[in-house]
Amino acid sequence: MTLYRAAHAALKLLLWKEDVPDVEAAKRIVEPLVRRHWDLAVKTAVLEVLGRLERMEDRLPTNEVDAVALQRSDPDRDDLIAALVLSLFLVIERNLKVPIPFRKAALVRDAINGLLLDGGKSVGSIFPLSSTRGVQLPGAVEDDLHLMLHGRLITRRREIENILRRMITEKPQRRAALKSGEPDELTTKLTEILDGRKWQSAAMDQWAYRAFALGAALSAIEAGAGTLYVWNPRDDRTTPFCRWVHGRVIAVGDAKRQIDRYLVAASSGSAQTLMDVWPLVSFPNGTPEAKFGTHFRITVLPPYHNGCRSLVKTTPPVL
Repeated sequence: MTLYRAAHAALKLLLWKEDVPDVEAAKRIVEPLVRRHWDLAVKTAVLEVLGRLERMEDRLPTNEVDAVALQRSDPDRDDLIAALVLSLFLVIERNLKVPIPFRKAALVRDAINGLLLDGGKSVGSIFPLSSTRGVQLPGAVEDDLHLMLHGRLITRRREIENILRRMITEKPQRRAALKSGEPDELTTKLTEILDGRKWQSAAMDQWAYRAFALGAALSAIEAGAGTLYVWNPRDDRTTPFCRWVHGRVIAVGDAKRQIDRYLVAASSGSAQTLMDVWPLVSFPNGTPEAKFGTHFRITVLPPYHNGCRSLVKTTPPVL
């Protein structure tokens, strides 16, 4: 038994009340590895940017290179702050492209294989490791993990860019806020983003449940299933969309096309391409069902939104 399977079996005993114990156990194993990979990318980037800043010291409009001073003592330096923050994000993006170390990567690959195999078991089938798609899917899910981190960083960078635009165009208001001693929005947001703990759990959730759904769908298709169905527990956590999609038929042809689109997107190296192929949308109450149908036709397979617990089944669920 591999280290992963041993840890997975032990965690399943502790997580038996969770939504899907197999998936939750895999998440618990991989998430600390991803968190350390993120933290290292951020720490290295900060040190690199600080090093560059020190070499630029003579050119800066201050004798003392102090991040707090740069952010708080003179709002007229906002343009400089904007350049520094965006350069930091570019370095973090570059660092995230560095592969996870071999031993940790081996554990991640074991988790991926486990998610695909467990997905197959959930529909009473064996994951087709020797089929064309079965050979490609583990590598695609691994690429997905890296693109997921990159995609989250892109989203957060856009948030920072919006804050910087307001910071630069609203200098009088910001000066008044600084004098009043209110928390600086940029500092607060940067601290939240660089920490990562507030969004990594949700990101790992979507990644793990997507791998599980892919394993279930491909296993069922290769075993000859004529039709697939969406199932949801329909409890107090169920979203309006997932209440609507419960029991819907997934045409096998549509599932195959979505798997193929996913394989291409995951290997593209573009986080945006993957997000376009498999968008996650949280619909508010009162959303017209026509929009639900459009989203279902695009995504086809679960997860459909962050925190989604819908699964692929081969038998029609109770409606």
